Amino acid sequence: DKLMGYEVHAAESSDEALKIFWEWRPDLVLTDLHLEGQSGLMVLKEIKENPETTDIPVIIMSGDGSEEMLVVSLSTGASEFVQKPIRVAELTPKIQKEIELMRAKRELRELNAKLEKEKLGLSKFFSDDLAQKIINQEILPELGGTQLEASIMFMDVRGSTSISEQIEPRQFAEFLSAIFTDVMDLVFKHHG
Repeated sequence: DKLMGYEVHAAESSDEALKIFWEWRPDLVLTDLHLEGQSGLMVLKEIKENPETTDIPVIIMSGDGSEEMLVVSLSTGASEFVQKPIRVAELTPKIQKEIELMRAKRELRELNAKLEKEKLGLSKFFSDDLAQKIINQEILPELGGTQLEASIMFMDVRGSTSISEQIEPRQFAEFLSAIFTDVMDLVFKHHG
């Protein structure tokens, strides 16, 4: 059935309503507070207690428009409360708002999942904290930067293996450090 442009499945009792709900998984539930079988609040609780359906908006309708009934419905998890008799001019924007909000939440979850996937991809190449900074745009991953002329020097100290076998590791480290210090002094002296 179609009503106000929406596909609608109607139920006479709470059992029938829940059967339709679990088979169809609608984008929104509009239920009366007083149903045959369980109350509309019990239907609401069952929907909200399931992690897979907790985000589906539920609008409660009731002829009892007391503040107490409004508070009980909303504190149980209802998205909206509508007093009967139903006024289409009041109900339609509430339905539209709840569907748009639910779709926005769904889109946000999808975007968060995509963000986590991108973070995992970045974590293959960067540390977690650096990947998070890139995602937060604290570090911009733009190509470019400053072009510099540079010389690259590779050093091979001949005979270093035999030297390392003849002296203590600490002495060998000091020996290499002295060589690199002298070479770096030469490099910097010549503006390298």
